This record gives sequence, structure tokens and C-alpha cells, in this order.
Amino acid sequence: MKKALILAAAASMLMLSACAPNFKGEEEQEMVQKTNKSKEKAIIPKYNISDSYYKMVIPFKAGKARGLTTDRLNTRLDIDEFETGMMRLAQDSFSTKDYLFQEGQYLDEDTITNWLARKKTGNDLKKAEKKDKNFKNLGLNPPLSGSGSQEKQNEESPVYLAHMLEHDYLVRKDKDTIELGGVVIGLALNSVYYYRENVGDPQKK
Repeated sequence: MKKALILAAAASMLMLSACAPNFKGEEEQEMVQKTNKSKEKAIIPKYNISDSYYKMVIPFKAGKARGLTTDRLNTRLDIDEFETGMMRLAQDSFSTKDYLFQEGQYLDEDTITNWLARKKTGNDLKKAEKKDKNFKNLGLNPPLSGSGSQEKQNEESPVYLAHMLEHDYLVRKDKDTIELGGVVIGLALNSVYYYRENVGDPQKK
């Protein structure tokens, strides 16, 4: 349905000193993962595939928006490149020796779905607010004008933001504790926008 161009931004949330301990070449160990809300046990595996890959925290924690990627991106190639491309870019800021990988735990499915929606205006906004008193008009894609044919409106205001994805990178705080060290947010943009005017209609672009 969509072709994707990929952008990613790495936001460092914790600066490490040059002498910070790392995870390379150590035995498997049990640590505490500290978050804003809780402390959980986490296992750091003994091995990773190579220095080009991140170790992952065990037990595996699925991303809060897991599953949206397959709905938003059309091909397996797009999906794989979105994930691995973000990891490649992350290595510029987050060393595989010092950081552990975890799927995104902060941007949940509802938040991302709301951001990927069209901004609502006019009657569309009134209907949404009437249907849901707590409706938040958070859509980052442009609204339809409401004037002219569906084809004309979609051509004038295509959906350009196809998907958003979060990756988290954890770092050692002390001997027995790890915590969030940085976040990478990926944006998948449509190079072609495909749509149907009505359910069952031929696809247009």
C-alpha cells in the first residue's frame, strides 16, 4: 500500500564518560532495570551475534505499539529496513558495547495511531468531539478540505506520515542496575499515497 522513506533521530538522554563500564565479553548476569515507575529483574545475555549488533534484555518485552508496523508498511523489505536502518543509525550515538536494545516502551499504540491520523477541522472535528468528549485532535497528517470530490481532496492533501517507531537503548547505571540511556524515533514517509474513495473501490494514488 505504501512505499516508505526512512528518517530517524537519535536523542541522547544520558551522556557516558569514556571510562563507563560496558557489556562486552561478560558472563550472563542478573541486574535490575530501573524505570520511572518500577524496578524489574533483567538478564544480560553472555553473547551477542557480533560487535555490530546490540545485546537484548531478557525477558523480552514487546514494544507498546508492536504490530502497527505491518499494518502501516506494505512490503517485508520496507519493514525490515525500517527496523535495521534505525539500529544502524543508532550506533552513531549509542555504542553496541555500552548499550542494550529494547523495543519501545513509551509510545503506545493509541498515541502513535492518534499522531498518524489526519488533523480534523470543521464538521469532522465537531463530529469527533461529539462522539468522544475526550477526543484529542493530535493528527500530524493534513486534514481534508471538505470541498470538492474525494479525489481532489486526497490529491491536494495526501497522507505523508505513514508510521512512527520507537527503539530504546539501555545503559548501565552502576554494577547492578540498568536504565534508559537513549531513544531513537523513526519516521516512515510515503513516497506514494494510495487510497480508496469508498470501501471496495479501485485503489488510486
